[in-house]
This record gives sequence, C-alpha cells and structure tokens, in this order.
Amino acid sequence: VKSYRFLEAFDDPIELVSHVKLEVVLFQDAVNKFLNRIGLTTGLEGEKQIVILIKESNLSSDNELLFWETMPISETSLIRYFIEEGIPVVRRGLIRYAIPEETVMNAMKGDLSAAFDIGLKAGADIVIVGNATSSLMTDDKNQSQQSVRVAVSVKAVSSHESTLIAAKSDFATASGNEVLASELEAFHRAGKKLTEFLIPAIRKHWEAGNEKKEVNQSVPAPKTDSSPLPWDDL
Repeated sequence: VKSYRFLEAFDDPIELVSHVKLEVVLFQDAVNKFLNRIGLTTGLEGEKQIVILIKESNLSSDNELLFWETMPISETSLIRYFIEEGIPVVRRGLIRYAIPEETVMNAMKGDLSAAFDIGLKAGADIVIVGNATSSLMTDDKNQSQQSVRVAVSVKAVSSHESTLIAAKSDFATASGNEVLASELEAFHRAGKKLTEFLIPAIRKHWEAGNEKKEVNQSVPAPKTDSSPLPWDDL
C-alpha cells in the first residue's frame, strides 16, 4: 500500500460490526508483478502507459483552487484522445496523494527530474506535463457569439529512460452561444492537434525501445571457460 485515507466509518450495533471505507493507492509495480506471478496479465504491456497533468487557467473554473482539486478541460480532452487511440492513461485521482503538488509544479516549470519522478511514482513510462490558458477574444460578453481562444503547451518525457521525447505548443479558437461551450470546443480542437503530434512521437519511442530489446536478446552471451577451477584457486 502506497498511501490511504479514511473516507467514512460507522458501527452497526445490530450486526455488531464496524464498516470502514478507505481510499487506497497501491504500488503499481508490485501489483503488476503479483498478477504476472499468478499468470494474469495486466494489459499494460510493460508499463506502456502515460500520465497527463496540465495546469490550466480558464474562464469557467475557480482558478484559486489547488492543483489536485481541479479537473482541467485540456487535460480531460487529451486523456480522451489518447484512450481512443488505445493508449492506457493513469488518472490523476489514483496518484494525487502519492505525488506532492510541488513536484508537479516543478515539472511544469521545466524541471525534467521532477517529471521523471512523477512517472516512476505513477507507474507510467510517459509523462506529459504542461500549461493551458483560455481567454475571450472580445470584452463584450453580451454578444450573441462568444469567441474563445485557448493555448496549450506540453512536454512529453520518458521516466524510464530519463529523456525528453517531444515538446509542443498549439492554440485553437471556437465560437458559441455561451462562453463555456466555446471554451470546451476550443480546448478539444487544441487537444486534437496536440495528440496528432504527440501520439506518433510516443509510439516511435516505444518502437525504438522494443527494437533495442530485440537486439540485446539476439546478441549471444560471451563464452566462458566452463572447466572447473583447481582446488588451490578456490
């Protein structure tokens, strides 16, 4: 168990039992190894999964909330596109109590070692961190069409190889009858453009890793002298 917290507890005087509800975060490596040991697959292809964490300042949410208390639109959009492409994503709810907010903020400021640490604690090879903002393209909120412009900047790193895989910034605009509708559409458009760049880069990284493994496995082990040592040398 990596961490846990009590959610609720109550006593049943009739059945004479106590009921306790916990939220538990497990060490994913340990779970995967146990499942493999008993013959079950985890379906994660050797931790080929990602974690996406975006710090977002938008028009529709309370920007005074702490990072782990938010659910950024841009992050949700990126997660959706990756899942649609068949790439497993570690959700923030599973890791929020295992990774300090300071570590996430440092990673978003460009500290790659912090990003690597996030991946190792989340059990994910690829870590995508970044920042996102949204703004009205006009100051008049009484217009029938509300135009919103969003900008998203992200970096993708491999926590296993401690390398930067890709970095990308993009923006998008959308117009609708309400600010929220425009904002949602703009973030979805920006997310689509980012994933069209990030997913091929990540898959190329994984394919290169597989090729290295195949090469290493195909190289014969060096021959050693199997003759027994004289007793005097033991």
